[in-house]
Amino acid sequence: MELLSYTQLLNLWCLFRMGIDRKDVRIVCHFNIPKSMEGFYQESGRAGRDQLPCTSLLYYGVDDRKRMEFILRNSGSKKSQSSTSQEESSKKSMADFTQMVEYCEGSGCRRKRILESFGEKVTASLCEKTCDACRHPNLVARNLEDLTTAIALRQKGGSSRIFITRYYNL
Repeated sequence: MELLSYTQLLNLWCLFRMGIDRKDVRIVCHFNIPKSMEGFYQESGRAGRDQLPCTSLLYYGVDDRKRMEFILRNSGSKKSQSSTSQEESSKKSMADFTQMVEYCEGSGCRRKRILESFGEKVTASLCEKTCDACRHPNLVARNLEDLTTAIALRQKGGSSRIFITRYYNL
C-alpha cells in the first residue's frame, strides 16, 4: 500500500485580508518585517485556529528595516490629509514600526512583548517556553550578536547583503 501525503500551500502577500478563512493553517511565514505589532499579531493568529500546533516565523534583516522606514517616512507625502493629521499619522506609523523592530531585535519573551504591546501586563512564565527566546535563550542571544556584528560590518562599507547561515537541531 502506497502512502500519499498532500500538502497545500497558500501564498498571499498580506495574509488572509482577502476574506480567506482556513482553520488548518500550520505555518505563517513573514519574509519581511510587518509594519506593526497589530498586523503581525493578526496575520500570525491565522495559524492554529483548529487548536493544533502551529508556527509563526519572521525573517528579519536590517535591509528590510531600512526599506520599511523609507516607505513609512515617505508615505505621508502622497496622502491628501492636512499637514497636522498627516504628521500625526506618520509618527504613529513610525512608533508602531519601532515597536516591531524592538520585537525582532530583543532577546526577551516574544509572547510577553506582543501582549504588552496591547496593554496587557504579564510575566514571561505565561509563555511556557513556546517562543524562541524562552525555549532557546542562548541561541537567540548568539543570533542577536551575529546581527549586531553584521550591522557593524555593513556600516563600515561592507556588503549590503550579509548572510548568516547556521543549521540547528532543535
